Amino acid sequence: MPTHCCVPECNQKGVKSPTGFFEFPNQSSLRKRWIHAIQGDGGKNWQITRDTKVCSLHFRREDLRKSLAGRTYLVDGCVPSRFAWSIPSPRKRKAPTERLPLPIPLSSKKRLFTSDTSSEINIASSAVESSNEIFPSTSGGNETNEPGNETDEPDISVESNVEMDQGKKVEDLEARLLQSEKELAILRKELERKIIENEQHQETLSSRLFSLDRFKSNADVNFYTGLPNYATLISIFEFLNPGEDCENIRSRISSDVPEEFYNSESDDEEDTSTTKRGRRRKLKPLEEFFIVLCRLRRGFSERHLANLYGSISDREIVVRSGLLSQAFDDGDSVMADKGFQIQDILPLGVTLNIPPFLGGDSQMSAEDVVRTQQIASLRIHVERAINKIKNFRIWQRVVPLSLFGVVNQMWSVCAFMCNVHDPLISG
Repeated sequence: MPTHCCVPECNQKGVKSPTGFFEFPNQSSLRKRWIHAIQGDGGKNWQITRDTKVCSLHFRREDLRKSLAGRTYLVDGCVPSRFAWSIPSPRKRKAPTERLPLPIPLSSKKRLFTSDTSSEINIASSAVESSNEIFPSTSGGNETNEPGNETDEPDISVESNVEMDQGKKVEDLEARLLQSEKELAILRKELERKIIENEQHQETLSSRLFSLDRFKSNADVNFYTGLPNYATLISIFEFLNPGEDCENIRSRISSDVPEEFYNSESDDEEDTSTTKRGRRRKLKPLEEFFIVLCRLRRGFSERHLANLYGSISDREIVVRSGLLSQAFDDGDSVMADKGFQIQDILPLGVTLNIPPFLGGDSQMSAEDVVRTQQIASLRIHVERAINKIKNFRIWQRVVPLSLFGVVNQMWSVCAFMCNVHDPLISG
């Protein structure tokens, strides 16, 4: 069924028509404004259905928009305003300025009106006829300003509006791109600064670790390894050639090695090529070699060596934990366990509350006993909080060395999970 415009005196139809057709809005107030604008009070038989539509010729240029797909749509809240009864008649041209003839001498008047009168009349009549051809009469019924004669005007306006909208969008995108480039440059500088700070922090931490880089002097090398100097240590390591990632080291149990392997004079190692590489190493081959020599020379246990390569003091734990950056009030007290000698790094006005030491005395004094009891009454809540974290089974066994790099993050995550539980002390 072809679509047609419901506006009186409009003959636009949807069959091969360049105009668009729009349904009445669902909003009651806006719909009443449409009905009032098109003078749609056609009686009780006049009803608005989905097929009752208004063509685009009855809307202003600024009321129409065209999408990138070429579909025309209306601006929210617009009302049709162009009708046959509301469009004024075309503006008439102003009458030309009256031109007065030049004064003619009396002697030439007779000659002018006798010889050239007929030619001037003919010229005047031809000029009138040509003007009638160029500007035809507009009094006929077919030349009225009907909406059907303005079918191309909305398309031109919509295209111009689309071009303006696209131009504004391009300018907006260019401005946003410029702003993003500026923000990206700032972030790059910040990233470079963070990288430099991280490298400096890593150098600081490396200087505190127990590693071969700290003991390159001949005296230290001789004390920890038994070798005379550092050059001898490097020469032996290069002779062993374990590889950059210990790929030349073969780990196997003794039962896997055939007895003929030790008696064979051949260098062929095809029988020993079935060994497993094992998990990826965390230490460099030179550090592993240094640890082995320390264990042989000084008799360090594996646990002691593990602590040397990953231990941290109680004081350093407090500094890195961020506790000192909290907002303290004058008179606050920090409760800590024995060994946390951090009184000198606490903020001014904050005291350290730790259990009293027995020292060389056989028993505590009465004051220390009372103080211990007071601390114990509050310390039970601390123990309950710590026990919540210990309930995570990963802390019930030895943390492998492979998780050393993320052990702080693991503890922080477990502490966060405990903090979202119900409070230990009910209010």
